[in-house]
Amino acid sequence: MKKVFLSLIGLISFHFCFAQLDIHFSQFFNSSVSLNPAEAGMDNSDIRVLANYRTQWSSINSPFKTKAFSIDAGLMEQKLKTEYLGLGLDIFQDQSDETHLKNFGVSTSFSYVTLLDRHSKLSFGLKLGFLQRSIDYSGLIWANQFDGQAFDLLIPPKITYGSDRVSVADIGAGIYYQVNPMKGKAFYAGLAADHLNAPNLAFFGEDDKYLRKYTMKIGANLRKRNTNVSFNPSVITMFQGKNRYAIFGSDIKYIISSGSRSTGINKVVTFTAGGFYRLSDAFFAHFGFSFGDYGISASYDLTLSELTLAAGPTGSLEIMFIYTPAITAFVKKKRTYSR
Repeated sequence: MKKVFLSLIGLISFHFCFAQLDIHFSQFFNSSVSLNPAEAGMDNSDIRVLANYRTQWSSINSPFKTKAFSIDAGLMEQKLKTEYLGLGLDIFQDQSDETHLKNFGVSTSFSYVTLLDRHSKLSFGLKLGFLQRSIDYSGLIWANQFDGQAFDLLIPPKITYGSDRVSVADIGAGIYYQVNPMKGKAFYAGLAADHLNAPNLAFFGEDDKYLRKYTMKIGANLRKRNTNVSFNPSVITMFQGKNRYAIFGSDIKYIISSGSRSTGINKVVTFTAGGFYRLSDAFFAHFGFSFGDYGISASYDLTLSELTLAAGPTGSLEIMFIYTPAITAFVKKKRTYSR
């Protein structure tokens, strides 16, 4: 019965609203250009590389799987004294084995960063991307094939198949602000708008446009005076049509070894742990460990919503790999904040 219920969910999603919902990762606080093109080049490192993998609802036979990769860096910082440019690349693939539906996207982010003063900077970003949706009709089960007790695959489906692959252009924009008014304290806030051109990803010829999505992310890094402990509260909200999405919570970061990133002789070693709540949906715990330029971050979602009736209490496992090469002296002087 559980599999029947999930199949019906997938079928409803396929017909009505799958194109309206973007992929999401729990670890929004570690994400960059995937959420906001204005974050390109804003990290306190020469280059930032992120690789993320998420598997959702592992209790079913074929869980949803999402993979993502992004890289961004600042450019022309030596030539432009009070500003610089940022460039980023983001790639993702989302796959639902139950509905044989795949979503693929690749985008390039461009940002213009201006230094407002010694302690703050503001960035404006533009995203130009490509989205593709594909489907394998041969493995689908349709509503009319349910005979009241089970699905009978010998019953021919009462549907006319459309295209099995659709590709469209995608445009987004954003703004991002960072400030560290005093030592050990830093704040950031960003606002982004995706799918400004409302790309149409319909298989059957009718309109099935991506709804415009608006994302706001706010957070802080608050280090406790004379200790190696800092608090990293953060919140994200998304609005996409009638859909609402919000997460809030905090990490606690402990610096095991301060090291020296500028010389590289001693490595900075940190451990992070925290908890976050996704409104009306789930709670997830987060753990992270970094050693020098490398970091690994993991989170696990515990579903609290009515989806537990179908998928059980299990939620999503998410793992992120982070690479941020040691910063040069010039960049360190010019940039102000890193989570």
